[in-house]
Amino acid sequence: MGLIISILSILLLYYGFITMWSRFFPSISYTNEWKINAPIDFTYSAFMNFNNRPYWMPGFKKIKLISGTDNAEGAVYMFEIRSFFSNTYFKETVKDIETNREYIFDLENEQMHAHNQIIFLISGADKTTLLSKTRLQGKTKYDQAVIKLLERNLRKKSDHSFKLFKSFVEDRYQQMVAEQIKKKKLNT
Repeated sequence: MGLIISILSILLLYYGFITMWSRFFPSISYTNEWKINAPIDFTYSAFMNFNNRPYWMPGFKKIKLISGTDNAEGAVYMFEIRSFFSNTYFKETVKDIETNREYIFDLENEQMHAHNQIIFLISGADKTTLLSKTRLQGKTKYDQAVIKLLERNLRKKSDHSFKLFKSFVEDRYQQMVAEQIKKKKLNT
């Protein structure tokens, strides 16, 4: 009987911790910023081309338009990411889109809902500043508590993905410039 009371006490304490933690931290928000050595139109096009996602989103497997018009407000996509030993599916809903300026979307799966705003800013000749603003909320009290506990890890993963994006865009841009120079030399 003592063992049952001990187990029930631990479960009650655990539930109390989760409930209190989720009340104080129902969501997390963070902003990241990257300077990319490529023009804004090139950077924006690379971001909006979903075929590029595997190059900068670790574990990205596929994306499919399930409703609406591709790359337009109201479009809904389903995409799959390989994480650890299983696949995770996300629904991405485009909330607002403005060419070379911003891409706003909601991301959702069974555990969480995220509101994301990606902002593209000109920061000099052939340079772009990319801002990513994210607000993430668990769907249950348990998920809210877990997201808060994993906040640092989630931020690091986001930062890592966008560092990969920065490298991808800069490499592709340098390749394009080198090809243009080569063509120019051949024509003269």
